[in-house]
Amino acid sequence: MCKRQKPCNVLKLVRVFALLLAMCLSWNLLGNQAMAAQEYTYQITLYVGGQGTFTGTDMVTVDNKATGSSYTITGDKETILIQGLEIGDVVTMDVAADGAVKLHNNSKYYVKGVRRGGRDNNTVESPAFAVKGDADYVVAYGIQGDQTAYIVRYVDRNGQQIASPRTYYGNVGDKPVVAFLYVDGYQPQAYNLTKTLSANEADNVFTFVYSPIPAGSGSGGGAVQAPTVGEDETDENSESASQSGENETTESGEDETLPDETIDENETETESQPESQPESGPDDIIDLDDPQVPLVDNPNQVSGDAWMYYGAAAIAVFSLIALVLLVWWLLTHRKNKKDEKDASQ
Repeated sequence: MCKRQKPCNVLKLVRVFALLLAMCLSWNLLGNQAMAAQEYTYQITLYVGGQGTFTGTDMVTVDNKATGSSYTITGDKETILIQGLEIGDVVTMDVAADGAVKLHNNSKYYVKGVRRGGRDNNTVESPAFAVKGDADYVVAYGIQGDQTAYIVRYVDRNGQQIASPRTYYGNVGDKPVVAFLYVDGYQPQAYNLTKTLSANEADNVFTFVYSPIPAGSGSGGGAVQAPTVGEDETDENSESASQSGENETTESGEDETLPDETIDENETETESQPESQPESGPDDIIDLDDPQVPLVDNPNQVSGDAWMYYGAAAIAVFSLIALVLLVWWLLTHRKNKKDEKDASQ
C-alpha cells in the first residue's frame, strides 16, 4: 500500500500512457500491413516464343467479378502484359484460337497452348487459372502431324446449349487442355477440361457443364457477355482495362520436340508474393478420359458432399451401436463376477 498518494498516481498515469502508446503502435502497424496488402497487385506476362507473332490481345481475358480489380491488358507482337491483378482473378489465355497467333510463313508448327516460362515446350499448362502471384508464360508449339478437329460445348445441367460450340484442331493422340467460356449468371464445373484426341472426330467432344450462380454470389464471371447461340463461333469481344472478357478454349499436345527458342531472360518463372486464398467453386481441371466423369450432371445423382454426409452419419450410427454393446458387455461382465463371488461365499 502506497504511503504517498502522488507517486502512486504518477505511476498509474505512466502505465496507462504506456498501454495507450502500445495500442496506437499496434493499430498503426496493422493498418499499414492491411493497406500494403490491398495495394499490392500482380502481373502475368505472356511471350509469343519463336514461331510466330501476336495479332492482338483479345485472346487474353480476365474474370475479375470476385475482386473488382482494375487490371490492364497491353501488348505488342512479342509480349502481352496483364497488370493490376489481384488474388482470385481468373485469367484465360486462349492462344490456340483461330488467328490469335500468326505463324511464320510455311511453318510446320501449330499452337498447342501455353507453358510456364523456363519449362520444356512439352510441359503444357492449364490456360485458365486463378491468380496466386506473378508468373511468366510462353506460347507452346507442336509439329503438325495427323491433325483432327475437336469441339468444345457449353451446356447447362439439363444438357441445354447456352453458348455456341467452338472448334479447334490438334494432332491425334494429343491431350489438349481447354478453358471454360464465361457465361453470365452461370458457373462451370471446372476452369479447364482435358481429353486425349481420337482420329474419330465424333469422340473429340469437350463439354463444360454450367450451374446457375445463386443470387448475391460474388464469383463466377466477368463483365463481358458470352456469344449467344447462333453467333459466329469465331466472333470475339474486345478487351478493355476495366472489363473482364469471355474465357475461351486452348489446345495442347505432347511428345513433339522443337528446336531451342531464344527467349528473353524475364521469361523465367517469377513466383513473387506466392500468397493465396482458399479456392472454392470450379475445379482447376477435369480429365474427361476418366470413365467416372459424367458428361452432363444428373439431377438424381448423389453429390460427393452428400456421400460424405451419409458416410459420416453411418460412422456415427456404428459408433453408437459399438458404445452400447461395450456398455452392455461391461455391465454383464460385472454382474457375472458378482454372481460368481456370491456363489463362492
